[in-house]
Order: sequence, then structure tokens, then C-alpha cells
Amino acid sequence: MNLRLAILFLLLTPLIFSQGGDLFVDAVNKLSKGELTKSYLMFTKLHQADKNNAEVLAYLSYATTKICYSKDSINPKDVSNALNYANQAMQKDSSLKEARLAKAYSLLLANKNLDSRKEKCKNLLEIKRQLTILNSGDNIKPEVYNLLAIWHRTVASFSEFEKEAAKTFYHVDLGDAKMELALSFHKKAIKENAKVCFLYEQMKTYQAMHSDELETSVVDKILKTKGKSEEVKLYKALVTN
Repeated sequence: MNLRLAILFLLLTPLIFSQGGDLFVDAVNKLSKGELTKSYLMFTKLHQADKNNAEVLAYLSYATTKICYSKDSINPKDVSNALNYANQAMQKDSSLKEARLAKAYSLLLANKNLDSRKEKCKNLLEIKRQLTILNSGDNIKPEVYNLLAIWHRTVASFSEFEKEAAKTFYHVDLGDAKMELALSFHKKAIKENAKVCFLYEQMKTYQAMHSDELETSVVDKILKTKGKSEEVKLYKALVTN
């Protein structure tokens, strides 16, 4: 590299990193506002520029999972990608909270496509492990409460026979789960941020409890949610179809 090129590289490097930082912040903001596809494409671009960035990998996994979760049918390749991104993020920085959250979300998504009861139970145990870590300390994200609610709803729906079978045959002790705890975590998540996706999961819990009146009240809240983001439109479509 000659001197002129070296000087040019040194001058441009801060600008390149600044633009990358701005793009990352913009992508995170778009994801939080429910612009799922736009944020996914932005995180993909960031990942292509730096394949070793754990935070980008975690958010790319999360964005992939969010898109899949808001659809009726799930592409197995998307599930595989979400898991791979989350695992890579964990390998590069296991202390990163976003990586643990992405891991938990992607495993929950994977369970939707699994037929194996054994693998589902193992995934639920790993989700519980990640959420236990994330639910300790300060600045707990509402997404953690939302996932804890889903976890309790899922495991609470198991019969005692199924739980004992998981212990005996799979060596998986899922512990105690209650619908009441699911509702408590839903309320915590929604208190922090009344996202349409959080409301939808609360609706699913009332549905599992056969609380028709409460389920309907949450559906009304979803339909009255303001905004025209991709996520809002997708969840409104889910409750009206």
C-alpha cells in the first residue's frame, strides 16, 4: 500500500465505522417500531460487512425470529438461520444479553416445527436456563417477561404424566409452571411496552385458559392498536383471519 492510499484509508476508516454505527442504531430502532423486514435487511447488510460482530448476529437472529413468529406458516430454513445466528452470537460473546435473548426466541420458534417431544422438552429446558439468567439483575427487558409468559403457558399446558415422562425418558425436569405466572409476566411486559406482539401472546394465554371474555378484550386492544408498522398489520391480520 503506497503512502497516498494509506492516508486515504486512515481518513475513511472513522467514516466507515460511523456509518456502520448509525446503520446499526437505525436497524435497532426500526425493529423496536415493528418494521421487521426493513430491520432484517439492515442487519443482514451489517452482518455482511462484519461477520464476527456478536451484537449484529444476535439482532439478525431476533429479527428473523420475529418475522417468522408473525406468520401462519414457518419456513424451516428461516428457523435454521435464526438458530445459527443466535448460536454464533453466543459463541462470540456469551455474556451478551441480546445473544441469550436471541437464543431463547429462536429455540421457541424451532419448537413450532418440531415433532420430537424429546427435542421440544430439551429446548424448553434451555430456554428456561437462558431466561433465568436474563431475569436476574437490573434493566430486565420486557421481551424477557414476554418469553417467560410464553414458557409458563407452554409448560403449564403439559399434563403431569407428560412432565413425569420427560423426567423418566428424557432426563428433563421442566419444574413448576403456572398459567397465573404466565399472566403475571404478560402484565409486566405490557406495562413496560404495550407492543402488539405482547398483547397477542397474552391473548394466546387467555385462549389456553378458555377465558373467552378476556381473550376477546385483548383482541379488541390489538385491533385498536395505533400505527401502521409491518408488525401491527401482521398481528391484526392474525386475529381477524
